[in-house]
Amino acid sequence: NLWGTMAGTYGTSFEDFQTWGTTVGTSLNDLGGEIVNDTSLFFNLRELTHVDLSQNNLCGEVDILFAPALKHVNFSNNNFTSINSFKKFKRSHDTLQICDLSFNSIQLEASKLMKNMPPNL
Repeated sequence: NLWGTMAGTYGTSFEDFQTWGTTVGTSLNDLGGEIVNDTSLFFNLRELTHVDLSQNNLCGEVDILFAPALKHVNFSNNNFTSINSFKKFKRSHDTLQICDLSFNSIQLEASKLMKNMPPNL
């Protein structure tokens, strides 16, 4: 569930991301709440390569490999506390090159974080 405002001409639901093309940028928009970890919502986002959700109030667990073609994700300056473990079977495992999770409240052992790390990170 997201709360807050989202600037631009796009809708505010995750279903609307399907029409956004290759880049989604919603930083500094006071988005809050948890990101749904239901990957079926994002499976059709086959061309989405860049996501910037930085400097919001998002919290909970984040799944970094949520869309098949991701290359660059920026989840910095939020309130995330956990990362969904990397899964080798997800397509974006091989495409992800940049991932910024700085300035969050992630409490995860380094060994768990490094397990199945995408090869291009």
